[in-house]
Amino acid sequence: MEELHQNARGKEKMTKTLDAIEQARLEECPFQPRTLHHRVAGETLNPDSLDAKRHHMNLANPPTIVQRIKEYQEERQKKVAEFKANAEHNDLKECTFTPRTLRRSRRNSDSTVLVRGYSRHMELQEMARKKKTDLEEREQKAFLKNVGK
Repeated sequence: MEELHQNARGKEKMTKTLDAIEQARLEECPFQPRTLHHRVAGETLNPDSLDAKRHHMNLANPPTIVQRIKEYQEERQKKVAEFKANAEHNDLKECTFTPRTLRRSRRNSDSTVLVRGYSRHMELQEMARKKKTDLEEREQKAFLKNVGK
């Protein structure tokens, strides 16, 4: 009964089948990426340990952590700004269009400019001013007469 419960033979068959499938998949896809190993102070470091060391923080001195974070952010912003400036420069370097414009001589400031309808506009303005002053004079007379009664 215990043998049926553990099913050792079935588990062994399953692992052999899974190994065979994995082996077939590896044979189908022979690509094996080459990873770079860096040497620091005589040690050979794999990329995983480099990543872990880069993101490790020393919690003994919190003000330095904040300072390092600020420095990192400033450095990153400088790099981004530099990258954007280079990209814009490269885009503009490809633009070779320069429009040909006609240069006209400026008019002398002594010459008068004729504006059509200007005299009529000024006439209407004068009429409005006169109408306003007449109204004010009539109001003054009317109020002075009413005040005396």
